[in-house]
Amino acid sequence: MKWKSRGNNFAGTGARADPNRDTAMTDRVLSSWQSPALRLPIPMVLGEPLHPVIARSQQEAWGRASWPERDLRIVAIDDALVTHNGLVFRGDGSVVEATAKKFSREAIAGAAERHASDRDAAPFLDMEGVLCMRPGGTCYGHVLAEIMPSAWLVRKLLPGRQAALLIWSPPALVGLYGAIAAAISAENMPLVNCTRPVRVRRLLVIDGFAETDVYLSPRVREFADEIIGMLGVRELVATRRLFLPRREQQGRCVRNMVEVSACLHRHGFETVYPDELPWPEQVALFRQASHVVGIQGSALTTTMFSRPGTSVLSLAPTRMFDTFFWRIAGCCGLSYQELRCVAHEGMRSRDTGRLLDQDIEVDVALLEAWLCGLDDESGMRVAG
Repeated sequence: MKWKSRGNNFAGTGARADPNRDTAMTDRVLSSWQSPALRLPIPMVLGEPLHPVIARSQQEAWGRASWPERDLRIVAIDDALVTHNGLVFRGDGSVVEATAKKFSREAIAGAAERHASDRDAAPFLDMEGVLCMRPGGTCYGHVLAEIMPSAWLVRKLLPGRQAALLIWSPPALVGLYGAIAAAISAENMPLVNCTRPVRVRRLLVIDGFAETDVYLSPRVREFADEIIGMLGVRELVATRRLFLPRREQQGRCVRNMVEVSACLHRHGFETVYPDELPWPEQVALFRQASHVVGIQGSALTTTMFSRPGTSVLSLAPTRMFDTFFWRIAGCCGLSYQELRCVAHEGMRSRDTGRLLDQDIEVDVALLEAWLCGLDDESGMRVAG
């Protein structure tokens, strides 16, 4: 049975079982494309020293930032079972290694034990599907930079391919997947929101493009550039200075927001919450940015549409391990620095227990000094 409408959901019971139950075939590489070698500089980090809990891991991650050329491959798996937020098994019960990198051994073993029963119960998609699922698929940043490039690569390397885009998304994000698909000319590839395990006649898996906290292909810049062209925002003038705070329920919000906002506004920054805008307008907003100061979080991902050379200052608590936004900046030619801040328990971190969700207190004097440096470079006069 084929689902042809955008936004279908496998939570229903109208799917049929496939009679050809054990027909798994050898994986095949349908196409490949070389990803250039990449070397990223260690970022300048201002403010508080990294907390000892993460300092070693963070420094090692920055210090290992050199990767040789690699192939980005589109691999076809026949009669695949997609389960566990993007974990994929072949018909014989073996796991597809390219999909297993962010899962623990225990999670993989548990899914393998359920393989036979999940296959029997799973609805069957009688067409090709592109795997646009992985851990982090409910987060805007990972959807944009690591997941939807899979659809772009299939459309680019296998033009005219009729395939569904298999996603795993809360309802609020389905529209985002659709907007990105339209911006890469993949609007004819229906979205299938897999809210339960599903079998697919032939699954296309992108191998080598991204691995969270480990690697992001420099080809992400071409992905962003195509979207910029499709949305007609390439020639927008980069004159805006953006400040991207976070709301209290999101965590990592600024405790001394009044002082920080006043400091930034004196230097020509405007406070924006990009998620209040339609997604194409978010792309246009960041295309107009000459400078961005933002708390580490999803909104910073959209800097990938900013012009090369755009200055980005990322604010983060001292206990937060992260290389995601630094990798995006490096791949897209942005000037990236971090300001590490004193952390405080907040509403979100109390709920999650995660140190990276703690609120932050920004050193305003240090921020002021950084902003004055920008103004000296640009010749801008400070108001007031």
